[in-house]
Amino acid sequence: MIFAETYTSDGKKEQIVFDKNLYHKKALKKGDCFAATGKFIKNQSGENVLKIERILWVSPCQTWDEFKNLPNNSKGCERYAQSNARNAGKQIDVYRLKQELIQKISELLDKDGFENTPCKVLERERTGSAIPPFQTKGQFDKEPVYLRITPENQLKQTAAILLKSVYTIGSVFYNKNSDANHVPEMCTLEFVSLDYTKPQLLRFMTKVSRIMSTLCKKYGFETPEKGTPDIVDYNNLAELGIQYQRRIPEFKNTILINAPVSNPLVAPDENGLKTEIKWYINGRLTAHGYCDETDYSKVKEALQEQKNNNNLEYVNEMSYMKWGLPKSMSFGLGIDAFISRYVNSDSMLLASNPLGINYTFPDKTSQKQVSSQINITEQKKERNI
Repeated sequence: MIFAETYTSDGKKEQIVFDKNLYHKKALKKGDCFAATGKFIKNQSGENVLKIERILWVSPCQTWDEFKNLPNNSKGCERYAQSNARNAGKQIDVYRLKQELIQKISELLDKDGFENTPCKVLERERTGSAIPPFQTKGQFDKEPVYLRITPENQLKQTAAILLKSVYTIGSVFYNKNSDANHVPEMCTLEFVSLDYTKPQLLRFMTKVSRIMSTLCKKYGFETPEKGTPDIVDYNNLAELGIQYQRRIPEFKNTILINAPVSNPLVAPDENGLKTEIKWYINGRLTAHGYCDETDYSKVKEALQEQKNNNNLEYVNEMSYMKWGLPKSMSFGLGIDAFISRYVNSDSMLLASNPLGINYTFPDKTSQKQVSSQINITEQKKERNI
C-alpha cells in the first residue's frame, strides 16, 4: 500500500492510500494530476483518509513560470511539492477556462447571426499556404488527401452557398516538429462575415479580450495584459518610435490597424492599399482580419501567385467563387496561442492539451539521432548519384 499527501485542484491537502498495483505503468511524481474513484476510511489516528479504488487517468505535471526560478536545493522541500501541486491544479483550470472561452465566443457570434459550421478535417484540395500540410492516403486513393491547415476555404465556400456569415472553432494541423512549446494540432477560431465592417470587427476583438480578462481573474491567473486592447494606427508607428516587425515587444495587448500586407487575396482599400487588422498579445501576432478579394479573375491571379511563390504544382482554385461571394471579411484567432500568451506561459501545449492526455514530450536525444541518420542517408544517396 502507498500513503501520500496530495493537494486537490482547489489547494486543499488530502491524504490518500492506494494499492500500488492499481497504477504500475509509471511512478507518480510530485505535481502529477490524476483522476480516481474511492471512498473515505479511518487511519490509525482516526483521521479521514481517501482510499483510492480505481485510477482513471494520470497526467504529468507541466512546467509553469511559478516555480521555474526555485533553487535546486528547494526541490525536496514542502514548498516545491506545494508549488507543483498548485500547478497540476492549474492544468485543470486552463482546461475549464478554454471551454468557457470557446462557449462565450460562440455565443457572441451566434448573437451576431453567424452559422456554426463544422469543417472537414481531410481536404481533397490543398491550400496555397507555404506551410506544407500533413498528407495521407486511403487504400484505393490515387491522390493524397490533406489534413487541413485552415478551414478558411471551406468557410468561404459555405458562405457562398448559404449567403450567410459562418464560423468554426476546431483544430488545424501544422506540419511542424513537436517540441515543448508547440504541438501540430492547435485550436483556432475562423470566421467569414458578410456583414461585419472594420469597426464591428474591432468591437468583437475588444469583447473577446474583456471576456478573456474576466476568465483569467475567475480562474486565478495573474496576467500583465489589460482587458481592453489599445488600438494603434500603422501610420503612427514612426511618431511613437515603434519599429514594425514580426514581433513588436511594445505591444502587450494591441490591435494594429491599416497594417500593410502582401497577401494577394486581400482586397485593396479605397486608396488601392492591401491592409489587415492585426492583434498582438505579448508582442506576438495572435489574430488578424481583412476584407476578402471577391473578383474571381483577381482571385485566380492571386492563387497563381501563391502557387508560384510556394513552388506548388496544384492548389484549390476556389471555383465556387465564380458564382459570386458577396463582399466579406475573414478573421482568424489562434485560441491556444491567445490563452498561453494571455496567461503569460511560454508553452502553447498548456492550452492545446492542458491535461496532457496521450501526449509525451519528444526526446531531444532521439531527435538528434534521427536527424543524423537522415544526413547519413542523404550522403549515401549523393555518393550513389
